[in-house]
Amino acid sequence: MDHSAEIAQYILWSGVALGVWAVVFLVLCIGVLYAVYRLTTVLKRIEAALDPLACKGLAVMVNVDQAVTALRGKAETIIDTGEKALEGVAAKVDTTSSLIEGAVARPAIRISSLLNGINRGLETWRQFTPTRHPNGSAAAASEHKPAVVPVDEL
Repeated sequence: MDHSAEIAQYILWSGVALGVWAVVFLVLCIGVLYAVYRLTTVLKRIEAALDPLACKGLAVMVNVDQAVTALRGKAETIIDTGEKALEGVAAKVDTTSSLIEGAVARPAIRISSLLNGINRGLETWRQFTPTRHPNGSAAAASEHKPAVVPVDEL
């Protein structure tokens, strides 16, 4: 075989290989186009099936939003009412405490102080009055020592 025949044969086989590659590429392109077409068809069916659900979901979301808005308003009203009631109870407790302090505690302290003063006076009076001995005679006041009152009790 001569050299020109080899080149012709090489060109022929190159053309055949190029043609095979072109056919393979064409088949691949047709396959990709068919896959895209099928995917588009499936997506359209899915979209058609989901559209009613999307509408229902939107309606549910609107209803939930309205319910949350209404509940928020009611919750704020309840909280405000609770705060006002708590403030009223606190004010009544303060008033009641003041009344009890004025009506019970202060007089009790005054009575206690008065009784302490009377007891102290009686103790002092007893110390300076002569006491009778078991034999019936009066003892001299000098026999008894007066009580010493600590400074911190005054």
